[in-house]
Amino acid sequence: MDWADRIGRRIKLHDLHVLMTVAELGSMGKAAERLNVTQPSISKSVADLERRGYVERRADPDDARARRVALTERGRAVIEAGRRHRAALESELAERLGPQRVDAARRLLLDAVAALGGEPAVRGRRVRMPT
Repeated sequence: MDWADRIGRRIKLHDLHVLMTVAELGSMGKAAERLNVTQPSISKSVADLERRGYVERRADPDDARARRVALTERGRAVIEAGRRHRAALESELAERLGPQRVDAARRLLLDAVAALGGEPAVRGRRVRMPT
């Protein structure tokens, strides 16, 4: 069973990342900056997410020229389902490989990211580094 089947929605991992970033920041400009994409690119992604019912755009109460982006109920549900899926995958790995091996693999991957100089990029996107 693939991850999209497990969360019960047809959404690409990239879309989920954009969705979570826009939801956190509420601004397409800030999301574009964090994701290191152009304003037209983020606008296109948000328009697609809006068309599919994951987000809605609202007037910014502080700036009449700006539009804020907010999650819809469907958007909140797909993010929560993605989080549940991640937890289930971690649990499945721990069951199959043992928690010590999973922890060792996690630490090795963190070390590899740091050794390759990727930690600032990961942190810049505010991807939660496993502990």
